[in-house]
Amino acid sequence: MKEYPLVNQPAFTNNKSFSIMERPCADLVFPYHMHPDYQLNFVIEGKGIRVTGDHSEKYSSGDLVLLGPNLPHYWTYDSDSHSKTGGGKAVIIHFNRYFAGHDFINKSEVKPINDLLDGAYRGLSFYGELKNRIIKLLLTIKDAQPLNQLVGMINILTEIALTTEYKYLAGPAYENKKIPEQELKIKRIIHFIKMHFNDSDLSLEKCANMASMSPTAFSKYFKKQTGQNYITVLNELRLSETCRLISNSDKTIKQIAQGCGFNNMSNFNKLFRKHYKCTPREFLERINKKKL
Repeated sequence: MKEYPLVNQPAFTNNKSFSIMERPCADLVFPYHMHPDYQLNFVIEGKGIRVTGDHSEKYSSGDLVLLGPNLPHYWTYDSDSHSKTGGGKAVIIHFNRYFAGHDFINKSEVKPINDLLDGAYRGLSFYGELKNRIIKLLLTIKDAQPLNQLVGMINILTEIALTTEYKYLAGPAYENKKIPEQELKIKRIIHFIKMHFNDSDLSLEKCANMASMSPTAFSKYFKKQTGQNYITVLNELRLSETCRLISNSDKTIKQIAQGCGFNNMSNFNKLFRKHYKCTPREFLERINKKKL
């Protein structure tokens, strides 16, 4: 298990309130990770080990848990079960606090759901009659029309919010590890850029869509959070990598530049000279002299 969890992107786009899918249990087996959305997870068929924060236990068919944002977790899937049942089955729902709108979640009538979502930062495991009711609702809405799915989600959270048939998973320390959404969002954006900077088509619009924001709102948000424009940060990452490769690669400067996302050599040379006060060729000559 990794010491630090991977930070995954939201599982739904800005034109969806949440995502719901039925997947093989084998697909739950990913590296130790966390994400900014809540996850409601129901195992229809399968067994293995579920790790949630500092908590670990065996799970089996019928397991139903709700994980809060930024709670590190991972599942294993039992190899014997895999050989007998194939990949197993699980229903997985990802959503955020505002899945039904900011106005909705802030209404006084919805306080029990708000309190539930706060408690879910440690992860919750359900049992008893509540679990049976939630499972029936989950199986009803997974193939329903979008509007019925939304209403079903509200019903599910209402049921959970008004019961005590659950136990906490992670220890109390995890309740205090709430990462502010603004801080998490910019970290997720920067991570996305670092992972994809060599994509020549990594436009501002593409990043804005990943962050579930309009291009205008994204541009203002990025500048406020980093103090720099999006294109400036992207170009600095690309230039930094080209310098590293020029120093340690047998490829031509053009091949390196294109591999780092620059599809216009004239623009690349102009940016390079402005940033490093020399041309890429002059930079390479300096590196070669130092190696002598």
